[in-house]
Amino acid sequence: MAKQTKLMRKILFLLLFTFSFTALNAQNELKARIEYEEAENAFNDAKFEVAVTRLSKAEQYIGKWTPKISYLKILALDKLCDYNNAENKYTLLQVEEVKPYMNFANQNEDSIDMDKFKTVYAIEEKTKYATKLKEYGLMPDYKNGIEAYEKKDYKTAMSFWEKAAAKGNWMAIDKISDMYRDAVGVEQNYKLSIEWDTKAANEGYLNSIADIGGMYIEGKGVPKDFKIGKEKLLYAAESGLDYAMFYMGNLYSEGLGEPKDAMTALSWYIKSAEKGYLVAMAAIGKLYFDGENGVDKNYNETLVWMKKAAENGYNDGFGVIGYLNEIGGYGLTQNYSEAMVWYKKGLEKGDIPCGFMIGHLYEMGYGVTKDISQALSYYNSAANNGQTAAMKKLYEIYRNGDGVKRDKKLADEWKAKYEAAEAKE
Repeated sequence: MAKQTKLMRKILFLLLFTFSFTALNAQNELKARIEYEEAENAFNDAKFEVAVTRLSKAEQYIGKWTPKISYLKILALDKLCDYNNAENKYTLLQVEEVKPYMNFANQNEDSIDMDKFKTVYAIEEKTKYATKLKEYGLMPDYKNGIEAYEKKDYKTAMSFWEKAAAKGNWMAIDKISDMYRDAVGVEQNYKLSIEWDTKAANEGYLNSIADIGGMYIEGKGVPKDFKIGKEKLLYAAESGLDYAMFYMGNLYSEGLGEPKDAMTALSWYIKSAEKGYLVAMAAIGKLYFDGENGVDKNYNETLVWMKKAAENGYNDGFGVIGYLNEIGGYGLTQNYSEAMVWYKKGLEKGDIPCGFMIGHLYEMGYGVTKDISQALSYYNSAANNGQTAAMKKLYEIYRNGDGVKRDKKLADEWKAKYEAAEAKE
């Protein structure tokens, strides 16, 4: 009897355990379904980071990999990836996400959705491109070339990059092309630049494709052809290259082969800025500052974008931010103290015109006690560093005796300097 009771308890325990386990699985499957539905909603709302997080939770709840969840995660990651940067965290995730999906597809050829497979296959090619860039970036000859170039030892840089190029390194090929285009360490030669770029472009290197597009737009080394130039730039831009997106913005902003269209330019600049391209951030600020061709003048927006650029290393943005605070208007409150702060930041970064603007604040007494000696100190510094506006200002001050004793000799000296500087500009 005791044995039967013991046996019954074991059976009852197993039944309860099985029921609990089944109930838990059912509960987790429901949670996974909810997370998947929320991921779909997030994806449709362009909240791709949220979608990836929700899909990871769904996988955790069901405790296994599934093609359905993986496919949507691959699509979401594709929106977040920067395939031109193999170290981008989303690119790294994508490389790992694509592998099991392609393995699953290869093992289930008869049942796989071919449209989905084609989509993932195309994305896999992007991950291979990113991996190849990482490999080339780590190649010793390429790295040695970068080190020499940064030391302005261009002959050595060229030597290393030629060795890397001989091994098929697209990035080294592109660097050689840049040197010939920009006359860095070698005589300028647009045709040679195009020849080198074409080698890398034929292998699919987006930077070289975009560079060739730019050469056609500007007619350097090839006949000017806006159609061909735009086609190449558009291809690189739609493939995710930040620089190409910026250049597309320039086409519409400046009316290069296209009617001027500030809204379309703004759209391309924003895409480039979202990739972290600092010059695009500044370009957005300029569009809002100019307020032309469909974009309303808005100094607050200019300030927002210029600050983003400056805070991420765009040194030319400090002076603009200072100037905006100095003049105010169009939604922005005038603030001389803030202007001084940004001018000083710019001067610390080597932006000479910022020193001139500090001198201007002291001369006029804007936000500070009027102090002509301080103004002269900043004007002299800017002028001695080659700024024409500062030379002209010193000429006017000494000619007119603005806060100082008139000095014809000094005035004439500064006049000769600024006229000579203007002649060179």
